[in-house]
Amino acid sequence: MVANPNNDLFDFYYAQEVMTNPLLVARANKTHLLLGQNLGRWYQLTLENGEITKLEHFKQAPVLKQGWGLQKLHFEQLKKRPAHEEPYPF
Repeated sequence: MVANPNNDLFDFYYAQEVMTNPLLVARANKTHLLLGQNLGRWYQLTLENGEITKLEHFKQAPVLKQGWGLQKLHFEQLKKRPAHEEPYPF
């Protein structure tokens, strides 16, 4: 996994929710992105060939870049976002 000095032990703990219940799953080639939210923080996991290669966290949902195909989107869960956040980026 790519080292990220901004991640701490709690990030890895809360990222478990993203693994078990992602709000969004996107795919490009053999790479998957899983996006979820826990305690007001957004987590994005990158999986390549079935292994986690990257964990990032954001204050607001990150923009899904061009070239990614949506595989799963839980819109009802995403509607529960705090009202002060910007419109959906995907």
